[in-house]
Amino acid sequence: MKIFDIENFNKKIIGREYEFIDKDSSIVIQKERQLEYKEIVQPRNSFFQTINKYYKSGLLKATYQFYPNQFLKGVRKEYDEQGNLIKEMDYDAPYKFTWEDILKLIEKISISNVL
Repeated sequence: MKIFDIENFNKKIIGREYEFIDKDSSIVIQKERQLEYKEIVQPRNSFFQTINKYYKSGLLKATYQFYPNQFLKGVRKEYDEQGNLIKEMDYDAPYKFTWEDILKLIEKISISNVL
């Protein structure tokens, strides 16, 4: 399970936010909120961001993938304050195809400038 590195965040924070590029070349933005920490991970060459929310203790609260227009992708997982999985919601379940299927089709028929 992911744990938010509060000590490192507090060393690097500017205002209430810290932005950096991780070892996988993803852009990572970490924010402190009143009741939680939020981490936004934008992988290189990906249309989706991964959102991780953490309790103030640093334990993972929720994780999900997100397209910048408020569209959720995949499975959202939520955890209690002890780190136990308490809820899963599959946002892809109602569909017969995935985002990856759509991207493959776009590449196959050579549609450019779609996204």
